[in-house]
Amino acid sequence: RERVVSTVKDEVWRMKNSEDMEKILIAIEDSLHSAGVVFTDCGINLLDSSHDPPTQTGYTIADGKVWDWESKFPEIIVKFWRTGAPVYRQDLQKEDLYQELPYMNQITRSIVDVPFHCGTVGISSTEPNAFADWQIEFLQEMADVLSEGFRRLDDLRALEQSEEFLNSVINNSTALIYSKDLEGRYFLVNDRWAEILGLKMTKEEVIGKTDYDLFLPEIADVLRQNDRAV
Repeated sequence: RERVVSTVKDEVWRMKNSEDMEKILIAIEDSLHSAGVVFTDCGINLLDSSHDPPTQTGYTIADGKVWDWESKFPEIIVKFWRTGAPVYRQDLQKEDLYQELPYMNQITRSIVDVPFHCGTVGISSTEPNAFADWQIEFLQEMADVLSEGFRRLDDLRALEQSEEFLNSVINNSTALIYSKDLEGRYFLVNDRWAEILGLKMTKEEVIGKTDYDLFLPEIADVLRQNDRAV
C-alpha cells in the first residue's frame, strides 16, 4: 500500500500546473485498482477559491481518457470541500441529500468525495453501499498526497511572483545594483548597471563573469580590492 501511494506522490510532485491533472488522475486510478478498490468512475474536482463563490473544474477518467468539464453544481462540491471530511452517499436512489441525481448518470448509486487542499477527489459506483471504511481511508491518503502537491505548487507560484516583483524593483531602480559571489563572479546586475557601464553585452551575458572578464586589468584590480575591503 505504501508503494502504491508513493507512485501517486511521485506524479504529484512532478506537477507544474493543472495541465498535469491527466497524469495524476491516471496514477490515482491505477493505484486504487492496485489496492483492490472497485469503482465505476474516478474524478478530481478543482476549486478556484480566488472567485466568490469558488468556481470548479472537474476531471474524470473514462475509457482510459481524461475529460475536463465545468461543473453545473459547484456549490455542492464547495460544501463537501468545506466539511474537511469524506462525504459518502451510500445510495443515491434511496437518499439524495444534495439533489445530485438530476445532474448525474441515473445508474450511479454510491459516491464518496474526500476534500483536499483545493477541491475533492471522488469515486463512484453503480452498486449501492459500494465502499468500505478501508477504501475511503485509502482515498483519504490520495487526498493527502494531492494536498501536499498543491500546497507545494502554491508555494512555487508565490516564489515566482516574489521573484518577479523583486526583479521589477531592481530593474526599474535608478541606482546601480549588482551582486557577486565570493569568487568575484557576478550573479546579479540590473538594467541601470548595464546601461551606465556601457558594456557591449547584455546583463544576462554578464552573469558568471568577473571584473577581469569585463574591464581592463588595472580597473579590475581596483574593483577587486574594493570587494575585499567590503
